[in-house]
Amino acid sequence: MKNYLKLMVIGLFLLGAASSCEDKFTEEDSLNAQTEIERLRDSLKKAGGIVNYTIHIINGTDASVGSKAGNGLAGVSVTISQWGIVKTETTNEQGMVVFPDLRIGKVAVDVNLDGYTPMSFVASLSPEGQDSYNLGEEGMRNAATQVPVFALTGESTSTIKGKVTIDSDLTNNSPEPAANINVAMVLNTDDPQFTGMFNNQTGDNGMGQIISMTYGSAVMRATTDANGEYTITVPTTAKGLPFRPEIDDIALEQSLLANKVNDKEVTGVQKVRTIFSSIGGTSVSTIPTVLPAYVLFGEPDGIAAAAPTSAASATAVLSQGEIENIVISNAGAGYTQAPKVNITDVTGTGATAVATISADGYVTKVEVTNAGKKYSNPSITFEDLGKNAAAAAEIAYGVKSIVIGNTGYGYTKAPVVTFKSTDGYGAGAVANTVMNGSLKKINVTATGTGFSSVPTVTISGGNGTGAMATAQLGAGQIKTIDVPKDADRWYVVTPTVGLPNGATATATLKTGGRLTSINLSNGGTGYVSAPTVTISGGGGSGASAYATISSGSVTNITIVHGGNGYTTAPTVTISGGSGSGASATVDPVTIEKQIDKVVVTDGGSGFLYSANYVNVITFDGIPISGTSYTLSCPLTGITINNAGVGFTSTPTVQITGGEGSGATAVAEVQYKVQAITVTNPGSGYLTAPQVIITGDGMEITKATAFANLGNGVLNRIVLTNPGQGYTAAPNVAVSGGGASAKQARVKAIITDDKVTGFDIEDAGMDYTAAPSISISTKTTGAAASAVAKTGSIYAVNITNQGAGYTAVPVVEFVPADGFGSGAAATAVVGEGGSIVRIDITNSGTGYTSAPAVKLVIPQRALVAKGSVRVNAQGSITSVNIDDAGEGYTSVPEVTILPAVEGVGSGAKAKAVISAGKVTSVTIIDGGKGYTSKNFPATTHATAPGAVISGKFPEFKGGIFSVKPGTATIVDFYMGTGSRTQKVD
Repeated sequence: MKNYLKLMVIGLFLLGAASSCEDKFTEEDSLNAQTEIERLRDSLKKAGGIVNYTIHIINGTDASVGSKAGNGLAGVSVTISQWGIVKTETTNEQGMVVFPDLRIGKVAVDVNLDGYTPMSFVASLSPEGQDSYNLGEEGMRNAATQVPVFALTGESTSTIKGKVTIDSDLTNNSPEPAANINVAMVLNTDDPQFTGMFNNQTGDNGMGQIISMTYGSAVMRATTDANGEYTITVPTTAKGLPFRPEIDDIALEQSLLANKVNDKEVTGVQKVRTIFSSIGGTSVSTIPTVLPAYVLFGEPDGIAAAAPTSAASATAVLSQGEIENIVISNAGAGYTQAPKVNITDVTGTGATAVATISADGYVTKVEVTNAGKKYSNPSITFEDLGKNAAAAAEIAYGVKSIVIGNTGYGYTKAPVVTFKSTDGYGAGAVANTVMNGSLKKINVTATGTGFSSVPTVTISGGNGTGAMATAQLGAGQIKTIDVPKDADRWYVVTPTVGLPNGATATATLKTGGRLTSINLSNGGTGYVSAPTVTISGGGGSGASAYATISSGSVTNITIVHGGNGYTTAPTVTISGGSGSGASATVDPVTIEKQIDKVVVTDGGSGFLYSANYVNVITFDGIPISGTSYTLSCPLTGITINNAGVGFTSTPTVQITGGEGSGATAVAEVQYKVQAITVTNPGSGYLTAPQVIITGDGMEITKATAFANLGNGVLNRIVLTNPGQGYTAAPNVAVSGGGASAKQARVKAIITDDKVTGFDIEDAGMDYTAAPSISISTKTTGAAASAVAKTGSIYAVNITNQGAGYTAVPVVEFVPADGFGSGAAATAVVGEGGSIVRIDITNSGTGYTSAPAVKLVIPQRALVAKGSVRVNAQGSITSVNIDDAGEGYTSVPEVTILPAVEGVGSGAKAKAVISAGKVTSVTIIDGGKGYTSKNFPATTHATAPGAVISGKFPEFKGGIFSVKPGTATIVDFYMGTGSRTQKVD
């Protein structure tokens, strides 16, 4: 505030002086006042002090807070912006750059270096906890900020790979790969792991604190391939870097089973547009529960009519007679020859019948050849004609697996595995070795040239991990010599460059230099004060000097500053001091110059990269501080630091860095037998064969192994009883032999009526013991019942004719005990609308008691509906009547369809109707394979957002840490999605 008041006073003084007389305010007064104003203005600008701001750029890959000092990065371009002023500097070898003469307040900084993450930050140069900026004109502050950048390529990166899946098809039991989906890995600089490793290091009084920071190239992206897989390379550090995954949303047609879509009943697989999101908390649609099969009933065939005013009624009368036919209640299975039909009854006699079988082994018909007589309750049984054959099975094995007894070591290639039968049985087994090795040595195949520092040896490929090696450099030549441009060494004559080991070099001086002396030509006379010495011309600037007088003459001229850039002798002018005649000159040969460059003319030999030759590089016998040099050395060898593990082939050796080129090397690997895989199990082995391993290698330790037998197969069948009565080859059933055995398929051979041998059509597999053999002419026995003529309807008696029938009713026969079928009749309506008679059109069969007679008038036509029950084996066990329908005058067709086409078949059923409605359904064949439904379970489907899974060191809240040289696996499952249509 005092400075502002002072400025106002000076301003008023200038205004007053301008309006006063000229003789009272001189030009010198004006200049003095102007100087004071400029001084005050500068003071005001610097009221908070001058800030010297140091920025330290470190390689974050190799350093973090709490681990070790940061490796500073040289050559980084750093640009700052403050109060409209933009400056750009480059970091030195320690990774530091200093921006002097800044002011308090905020400063914006951009950091760029090829191959590293660009970054920007805003820092505060204001003192912490201090409101007053007035430090005075001489105030000085220091501030510092340390920031990391991260390498985008090379050993310091890590690979994140994985697979993105979605449930785009709910009719199967596994998710589908999500192709062409963008996956991003975002460097999370707000994560405590990041801030804990790279918290800001501030300077004096807390100045230089980072307010905000942003990393360019911090979002790494990839697109999934056709298999839903992606690979992303990210920067990292020895302690890891935190990354947050992000995935694009997906919208597509999802396949699923549904009962209704938009309140409309549907069947089969539906396509519904569904959105899959990786955002947590996104609403997920529930998955409808759908039965694995649908039931369809035929359309009712009745015509709706008005109800009678009085319903008629009637009763059925059974006829009398002999056995009419035989009804098959169970067709059996696997019959190879027709069984004998036995008919028995307490009272009946004389009936005979013959069974007929189909080509696929079912009893399809039983034909009555003699009806017999007096049958009241006949019983039908089937007797096998062929019987008593028996046999025993013998098993042989293949080689299932090989167990390593000793892995061996020192193999240079995979050994050969052979098998030797110990009992003469079995042959054909083949196996291959799976090798696993480590580095034995690395041979340098080309030494290369120009290495001034040890290059990096990278070992990759071969499926191995952990291998590391270090290169050794041989003695070389000196390549370049650099003298600092600002070295404070000056020469009148070009200095001689001194080098060891036979190396030579020549130095070149800059074209301009500084003055070392001024020659007084004439001292002049009459000088009462020291005159002014002015130096001009000569191509340079900055030189200054002063004169010394004695007895009115100039006696000496002393140089204060030699200046720089003088290529010729400048002009020396002596003025003032009230004297005259003094003169002086500069002799050009006295101008001193700095070294411009040094050219190596002979590199010499024997220079070791590990030695320090700086102090033995001399100029006229004296070293210059800051001088540097580079060498050109060959690569002479590579030492293995870690032999690594897991190599299945020879890795690639890459030599990079060190400023050299042309060096190559080849690795040698020594292996051990990790596993032996059986590629052909062979056959016929009764005991385990000997495993013989033959191979080569240096310092070899032989591998050993032994075989495990498995995959037992049926070798032969020994007949123990030929049986008799066979008219066709019987079934040979193979069972047992182990829980996982796939049973063999065998066909019997008969001669005359006996079993004489066997053909093994399929030897089966995975037997652990001999299975059981059973021989039979069937697999499942058939059953049937006889229907006597006493089970036919002879007549229908009308017990009430009713009245008001405007349409002829349908006549239904409903068995009282479930026995009997096929009866049909037609009612006749008289003129008064009553039933005058009922004519039988089919007597039916099998009725054990008189069925009920119903006269039905359909009131409307309505299709019946039902749903199935399915057992664990996928067979239909029953049909529930959900809606009996109306208007059925004849039994409708029942169709059972799988929910997903092809998943289930063979089910057959028959409907039962009563009073125009479907009252029940009888399963004739349950079929098999009806297992389709929606997957996964609803509880799994409601998990919000993408489910992230993987193996990595840390995983907190969707953020995970990756470390160098590791392949982190991160899979994303995006669930079952949110459908855009209403689905039940």
